Amino acid sequence: MINPTLLHIYGTLGIKWYGVCIVTGIIVALFLVQKDAVIKKLMNSHQLENLVTFMILSAVFGGRILYLWELGQPLFSLEALAIWEGGFSVQGAIVTCLSLVPLYLYYQKIPALKSIDRLIIYVPLLQSISRLGCFFAGCCYGKATYMPWHVIYTHPESLAPLNIPLHPTQLYSSALLFFIFCFLYINKDTLSRFQGSLLCLYLAGVGIERFIVDFLRDDRGILYYHLSLQQWIAFSIVISSYIVFRLVKKYTNHYESI
Repeated sequence: MINPTLLHIYGTLGIKWYGVCIVTGIIVALFLVQKDAVIKKLMNSHQLENLVTFMILSAVFGGRILYLWELGQPLFSLEALAIWEGGFSVQGAIVTCLSLVPLYLYYQKIPALKSIDRLIIYVPLLQSISRLGCFFAGCCYGKATYMPWHVIYTHPESLAPLNIPLHPTQLYSSALLFFIFCFLYINKDTLSRFQGSLLCLYLAGVGIERFIVDFLRDDRGILYYHLSLQQWIAFSIVISSYIVFRLVKKYTNHYESI
């Protein structure tokens, strides 16, 4: 039985696997970020701590807002603040961070694109570990299947349908995100020939990951032309990453030739 609660304290109060996995992902990613030699040259430890805090707050805000908007729920209410109960849009977090973090870095007089390009390497690792929390909570569940690797939720607190063999889509996403992290981390020096390349590869990777896995998810929500809202967002992210990649490469080549 997959229990969403790691440790029951009293009544409805307890430590959820969902929160534990997110915190673990943040700690692991932050540990690796602090060891990155390039990031050490771009900012000091105090600036990095403030930046990470700002990124987390931005991601939580954007991820929660898009999730509630997609379900048609009130955006400004006490229930909207209950993030520990699950309900989070990764696309919302990505868009919000990419919109606000560059402004924050510019305000702090830290090289924005170069910093984001390096920090983005560790984001899919954070996402990969966090997706395990979705698996325990039962959110982001897959469609019914009789594949031998299916998962059956039986715990009454699970967010997934009970007693039905389902695709473990959370584990699919976790594995793909971990692959994206490994690819970026192993090739971070060869792929960073010009600023923005790692960011674009990350965006393309997570966009493709979500677009593919969403076909197997059973919580796809609103559909437009047989694609979910999240798939349209993912598709837009992939196209945008390619356009930005071409523009940044052209600009960098022109800049270096001057």
